[in-house]
Amino acid sequence: MLLKMTSRIVVGLIFSLALYANEVSAQYSLLVFGDSLSDTGAGRSVCESLGLPSLPPLSHYYQGRYCNGPIWIDHLSADLQLEYLNFSVGGAQSGEGQTLQVFGYPLGGLFHQIDRFQSVKNQVDPNAIVILEIGSNDFLSLLLTPSLLTPEGIAERTEQAVRNIATACYRLQSLGAKKMILWNIPDLGRIPKFSHPPLNAAVPLITAAVNQLNGALSNFVENFNRSNPQMQLFYYDANKALTEISVSLAANGTDLSAHTVTLCFHLPPVVLPTVQVTGPAPDGLFFYDQDHPTSAVWQVFAERFREFLVPLLTPSQQLAHLQG
Repeated sequence: MLLKMTSRIVVGLIFSLALYANEVSAQYSLLVFGDSLSDTGAGRSVCESLGLPSLPPLSHYYQGRYCNGPIWIDHLSADLQLEYLNFSVGGAQSGEGQTLQVFGYPLGGLFHQIDRFQSVKNQVDPNAIVILEIGSNDFLSLLLTPSLLTPEGIAERTEQAVRNIATACYRLQSLGAKKMILWNIPDLGRIPKFSHPPLNAAVPLITAAVNQLNGALSNFVENFNRSNPQMQLFYYDANKALTEISVSLAANGTDLSAHTVTLCFHLPPVVLPTVQVTGPAPDGLFFYDQDHPTSAVWQVFAERFREFLVPLLTPSQQLAHLQG
């Protein structure tokens, strides 16, 4: 069974490479690896190649994004007039783990994304900036095994996540990456998923897990830069950015608790996810579903992230931004 599942992942990833052929052959300035916060259609491509129902579903979700419209990388790319390659897939964990695999979706983790990139592009463009957004699902997957949702389980998961992310950074460095931005993870205790019983009881542990991982990632970046002067690794506090954005938007009337749709997964053999409209239209909401921000929120986030990113661009990349 494991061999069969692994072969399905490999076949799916290889098939999906053809869908990226035009993008990969072009120049790119941004290279993204991540989970559903960054997925712009790679996950849907793998689903299609495996003959699985689309993730995210075709209805209610925008062009393979876990959102009602463009997400942060779409807004950022359009604003900067820079091309990007994006291998992020929903459910990805920091290593080989995939949170959605239990529901019949073998989409692979971060390591599989790097495998996919390496299959179509042997080296990272030395002028490209690699953006690594990963780690949330390492903790969300604990909800599938509540016995591990303990301080000890969180500590173990944190240590493993840091090891995985370190492995990914060193591997990308070996592929030629010169600049990389590592995001920390947002406070998962603030998402609507944890606003009602029984999951609201897990908020203190989940928030503690986020803080523990983010602290460990900050330390890792500091140690990495001290011992690896040949590559610049930057730490981006996405948690702080999203928190401050939520406070600002809430002061102007944005609802932080409601969400438009609820995405439900079902255990095999039923693998068809369902979408229920459970709230108002996304205008004026922070979250589109129980996990993901609206496109309007991502636009504000992209504007903020741009301020961090632009000084890291090459002169030619900055010129493209100014001309755009």
